[in-house]
Amino acid sequence: MIELSNADIRSLQKLIHNISGIYLNQRQCERLKQHISTYISSNNFKNFQQYYRILKTEEKHDEQIHTRELLSFATNNETYFFRNTAHFDALANVILPELVRRKTNPNLRIWSAGCSIGPEPYSIAITMSQNAPLLKNWNLEILATDIDYQSLNQAKDGLYNKRSLQNTPEHLLHKYFQQIGSGYQIDNEIKNLVNFTYSNLQQTPYPRSKFGQWDIIFCRNVIIYFSEEQKRKVIKHLHRSLASDGYLFLGHSESMLGLSDSFMVTNCAGTHLYQKNDASPIHQQTTKPKQTEAKIRSTKSYGAHNWPETLNSSDLTMDRKETREGDKQPISGNLPPNIDIENLIAKGKLFADKGEYQSAANHYQKVIDIDYHNAEVHFLLASVLEQLDSLDEAIYEYKQTISFDPTCIMARLNLGRIYSSAGDREKAREEYKIALSKLQVLPPTYDVQYSGGFSAELLTKLCYKKLEQFPTM
Repeated sequence: MIELSNADIRSLQKLIHNISGIYLNQRQCERLKQHISTYISSNNFKNFQQYYRILKTEEKHDEQIHTRELLSFATNNETYFFRNTAHFDALANVILPELVRRKTNPNLRIWSAGCSIGPEPYSIAITMSQNAPLLKNWNLEILATDIDYQSLNQAKDGLYNKRSLQNTPEHLLHKYFQQIGSGYQIDNEIKNLVNFTYSNLQQTPYPRSKFGQWDIIFCRNVIIYFSEEQKRKVIKHLHRSLASDGYLFLGHSESMLGLSDSFMVTNCAGTHLYQKNDASPIHQQTTKPKQTEAKIRSTKSYGAHNWPETLNSSDLTMDRKETREGDKQPISGNLPPNIDIENLIAKGKLFADKGEYQSAANHYQKVIDIDYHNAEVHFLLASVLEQLDSLDEAIYEYKQTISFDPTCIMARLNLGRIYSSAGDREKAREEYKIALSKLQVLPPTYDVQYSGGFSAELLTKLCYKKLEQFPTM
């Protein structure tokens, strides 16, 4: 097997970034190194240089066999049906009925951008099928696109393993899938509703519906792999692709903050989605991304060393004793000592991934009741509390994270983001300054903990950009 140097991998890293916008962190580069070493040997290339020359030559031609394979190695195809259930509840129970009532033409256009191996667009199609009476005499168009040809071919086959169906309700599994050996074949009725094709979000023009602009775009867990500049460009093009009453779904760990002010944030069915700014809102709790100020300012009555005795969320029963920052007292819990903490954390992450943030928060709180000094769980709890709009509690948990792990950069960045949204420029600036000081001592390619794969270099650039918005008074 041909050995690749660090310089070889950096060349591939740059090429992948230029083609797709995907930035591979250090850990991902190590995995890529193993894949490409095997690929070069099995395809009878003499050395890396010959392989790389072919890749560069393919950039100028439509036939990009080896480039497609490279991108297939670089993309993440870990997905499953009905990922983040709340999104599909919002689609079925809020957005779809409203669009059917309001639209003057009987055309519904949905685009799944970055569809991977197909569970997302097929979940959309199943949701539409379940609401067929509402769409009687309507023209339905579902387009699914991805940059990875192998993923698209697998999606077109429509054959999935049990893991891909882990979040699929039993009645839908029986209705829309046929078991074949250890796999599950999706019903032709659903398969025929979806059109799969290649598209690269780094290239324009974006796909257009045969009926005009898109009513709904799903682009979930895609822009998280892009740089800030690329995110802004993609969001701008997605905005242009949407109809005036259009809606955009992002992944639960993705946010529009700092990227665009051309969308409204809509809270419905227990989740967030984005509505094109020139549309009339479908839900009374629609706000601009920056308008979280009133929500957060209620926390400003609590001094930095005087947090509330009980939390505001009616569903989270976290009965805390009045605690000052630095008081590292565990709450007296009544859970048995033999509770499997790792299992509770894993379940919490699974709930969070499904969009069931309240259940995730409850699991994380159980861990904190047992192991109060666990910085990771305080961070995870803070993250889901943000999703629940319990921002005062999220601030508290991020501060607890830092108390137990002063090296946690993402806790600082998240605090900076929350304070910035609340209009507290001084606190935001301080958090970004501290985060920057910690990032500057790390290697540029260092994969920052809890960042979702972002390097120290990219986050450093983010901090500088944020600090430009908060000049010293």
